[in-house]
Amino acid sequence: MARKILFFVPDNPLAAFISTGVLARCLKEDERAVCHIYATPQTAEFFDDLPAKKIMHIRAEHGGVGEWLKIMRACIGKYWHRVIDGHRGRFARFLWARHRYYFFLPEHLYSLTDPVRPARRVTGCLWVAPETELPLPQTLAGDAPLVVFAPTEAYRARWRGRDYAELAWLLLGHDGPYTGGHLAVIGAARAHQGMQDIAANLPAGQVSLIEDASMGVRASLLRRATLCVGTDRLTARMAWVAATRYIVRLDERDEDVSAPYELHAGNDVGALADFLAEMRVKSTTNTFSFANQR
Repeated sequence: MARKILFFVPDNPLAAFISTGVLARCLKEDERAVCHIYATPQTAEFFDDLPAKKIMHIRAEHGGVGEWLKIMRACIGKYWHRVIDGHRGRFARFLWARHRYYFFLPEHLYSLTDPVRPARRVTGCLWVAPETELPLPQTLAGDAPLVVFAPTEAYRARWRGRDYAELAWLLLGHDGPYTGGHLAVIGAARAHQGMQDIAANLPAGQVSLIEDASMGVRASLLRRATLCVGTDRLTARMAWVAATRYIVRLDERDEDVSAPYELHAGNDVGALADFLAEMRVKSTTNTFSFANQR
């Protein structure tokens, strides 16, 4: 009989993404395990392409006591091989399980303790279905640079559509460090209206505005991408796990924040373009030992 894993996913999307690494580590120990996953509609997207048998239980994002009582009635009385609780064990401590793993992950942390080997750390995992197709032009060469803009959390920086458009021209225009490459803008529908300026500032066919992309599509784009720039924190974390070579997250705060990628405060487009050109010349690579998990 297959072992059962019960996973209560954190409500916060940033923590939920990092916690996927915990489930990936458990599945590495037992690939035939059946995963019962309780998640909100937003966090459930991380498990769309999970390479294991799963039973998804979708709950309301702000469910009350009644909903949690319903969940507990469905889980109590069963024997679980592993219980993973991203709510500090608030609910799973009442269940029968051979292994328990409780955690609470603040937004500013990027890894969790390995549930099997506590001396090690795990971070998020990107699962991508083999049949996932990139929404890019078929004429795009396989070795052509791909630049990804992720401006969804626009409030985090003093950047507007014209700033992104200018940066796109400096990077991908004539004599730019990514000349001949392609630009993919993720989440354009939820960004500010000025994002259309980007498409108007580059030649036709050099920009793809990708609205409401699935997690699998976003993961595939970031694995293919050479550079990722934007304000969206989740995309930056996914790019780090996907081993995107250069990652810059824009933020209006100029403070010492620990992050596994570059942070850029202010809105000096020329300075950022020069910095990215210098990074391109250096050709540095992601050296994190747990990056690019499959």
